[in-house]
Amino acid sequence: MGLNQRGRSRIWLDDRFWWIGVVEFQPSGFSKGSYLNVGCMWLWHVHSHIAYSQIERIESFHRYESEDQFKPIATSFATQAKDAIEQYRKQFKEIQAVRRQYLEAPRQSFWQNFDAAVVCALCGDPATASKIFEELIHNDQTDFEWQVEARRDARYLGSLVNDFQQFQNVIASRIRQTRQLQKLPPVENIAF
Repeated sequence: MGLNQRGRSRIWLDDRFWWIGVVEFQPSGFSKGSYLNVGCMWLWHVHSHIAYSQIERIESFHRYESEDQFKPIATSFATQAKDAIEQYRKQFKEIQAVRRQYLEAPRQSFWQNFDAAVVCALCGDPATASKIFEELIHNDQTDFEWQVEARRDARYLGSLVNDFQQFQNVIASRIRQTRQLQKLPPVENIAF
């Protein structure tokens, strides 16, 4: 499928240029075995670590007792991961699909709203993007450091939504930076 293992970890990445699909065969701190998580990370969030924008736990923990016992579990995990990645590839083939998802489903977190605003601006809908950014700036008044910084970023991005080219350039720059931090191959032109 073209996924690449992240170092020697249990994480496999599906590079889609402006987002990555993530397959995580998550270990337990208490016993040998694995969970299976599959999700997406929008690369306009600048991180050197995996920060899921969407995640689904596909399988709960399965204990490893022996190679013979675990082999069919591992095969099942791999098949389910393949199916989930194929679904994400179809679902998020274009940025407009991400916009539709965020606007049609209830958004329950700060980051879901932040991402909705970003994709609305990237899809040429500055009015909706501006409205969502404004709601983020004014409705979430908790004072954890990350929230203060995130509101500041929402204010900055909100100030750019009426200049489509500048907004797109800022987001493309963030994607390139994240790709570098994630040790993904560089891309010159990012098409949304």
